Amino acid sequence: MNPHKGEVDFDAVGQRWRLVYSFNALCALEEQTGRGFTELSESLADPSKLRLADIRAILWAGLVDNHPIVTIKQAGEIIGDVGAGKILELFNRALVLAFPEAKTDANPPLPSHPADGIGSAS
Repeated sequence: MNPHKGEVDFDAVGQRWRLVYSFNALCALEEQTGRGFTELSESLADPSKLRLADIRAILWAGLVDNHPIVTIKQAGEIIGDVGAGKILELFNRALVLAFPEAKTDANPPLPSHPADGIGSAS
């Protein structure tokens, strides 16, 4: 497990699993649900908008990088073993690890005018 890459391990149905929400995993999640990541995030903030199929898709998408043959049905079986609440907790932990807040000094603002150092003076 590499927490710096957002990897989170857990045990379910007699096996060790590793979640990671890479760019490809998040794209797979959008494709599986037919919903954008922002819309899914808003659903997580308001559980009345969250569908059970979304929770299953969230788990499945997080597993496919490390367990490429896992099926959506198996994801449902894993949820049946550990519970939907635990899966959402693991998802949140993996996302926090995968996308930590950027440091303010890491991305200094670019000059807004070519004379400030970007582009050529013609």
